[in-house]
Amino acid sequence: MDVAFCSHVDDEYSVGLAALMRSLRQSNPHIAIPYIVCYSEVLSEASRRRIELEYPNIKYRTIASDLYQKCCFTKHRDWRMSPAFRYELFRVVDYEQLIYLDADMIIVGNIDELLAYRGDVAACSLPPGEGMEIKHLGGFNSGVLSLGKRVRTPEIWRKLMHVAEASPWSGNQTVLNLVLKDMYHELPSEFNVGSTRMTPEKLVSARIVHYVGKRKPWQSEEPFGVNQIRLAGQDMCDTLLRLWKKYAPEE
Repeated sequence: MDVAFCSHVDDEYSVGLAALMRSLRQSNPHIAIPYIVCYSEVLSEASRRRIELEYPNIKYRTIASDLYQKCCFTKHRDWRMSPAFRYELFRVVDYEQLIYLDADMIIVGNIDELLAYRGDVAACSLPPGEGMEIKHLGGFNSGVLSLGKRVRTPEIWRKLMHVAEASPWSGNQTVLNLVLKDMYHELPSEFNVGSTRMTPEKLVSARIVHYVGKRKPWQSEEPFGVNQIRLAGQDMCDTLLRLWKKYAPEE
């Protein structure tokens, strides 16, 4: 199968990736395709051991961070890793299909449909009113992306960089949509179910749960902000935290 997973991490986010990998192996034990782990500068031996304990087929890739120095972002969030590193996906040419997963996700259902997709771009649609600069235009959520080889080209990469360097953006999602929106195939929403507006019904049908927000479950015992507690409810937030801890790597 000429397909691979890919995520971007630093030492702190390696904890999230380890939990993601553990959930992948438990919910889909038949899957062992390559997993490309991208990082900038240095990924410690402790972080490497942490993720290698959870998944059998890891390939490391260093991001050439100097390529993305001219990309700038608004100050609405303090990014630990530059959102521009997402554009590195378009320089990976080794596989026919590349499946990107944010490292703050947990896989809770069968994802064979995601692996079976072959095409240019597949992603879940943004909920109405979400998406910062594109909230009135609609588009796709970039937390789960399946990218075909035909779009992972120097030409597409240059288009992304041209847009990314033209203005400060809220993140990479806007830039990806401005360049790729007309190409994307819509995945069922259960492949990227955000924690912010989670309901019991959504959680039951979810295949991938996305822990959105500034604080992550491995960073705080109370990772959910006031707004998320208001939208999802305290009981659901407690449920989501227990779910993540089920797959948390041992320290």
